[in-house]
Amino acid sequence: MADLVTNIGKEYVFDVDQDTDSITLLLYSDATDALTESDDLSAITTEPDTAQTYARQTSAIQTKSINTNFGFDNETDFVFDVSGNSENVDAAGLVANFASSVAGDGGTATDHLIAAAFLTQTRDLSEFDTLTVVAGDLTFVGRNP
Repeated sequence: MADLVTNIGKEYVFDVDQDTDSITLLLYSDATDALTESDDLSAITTEPDTAQTYARQTSAIQTKSINTNFGFDNETDFVFDVSGNSENVDAAGLVANFASSVAGDGGTATDHLIAAAFLTQTRDLSEFDTLTVVAGDLTFVGRNP
């Protein structure tokens, strides 16, 4: 169930000053992982193998109002080197490093899944050397409380 802002992500939006934050984007298969709003990073089991050339990509982020709700979208291109990878991916997740009271971090900053969204289509990474998520392709929307 991609296209969501997680419970931890809602905390991030409302309780953390994101003005200087960088967000990390990862790829995964939501067809397998089927994330929900209560999930965190550990629920993603299908992220491509980092022993190959794949690595998460980082960029600055700004929250915004999207159709009267809050959310994020990618304002820059994310380019993944996937040569040597063979997984199928259909979604992307946003990761933020912060101390979450929802997750019970006890004041220690930790990586958390804050949102997930479907890619425009499922991609077999064995067919690509690079995979570009073009600016504006992903929208992560949460409902206002």
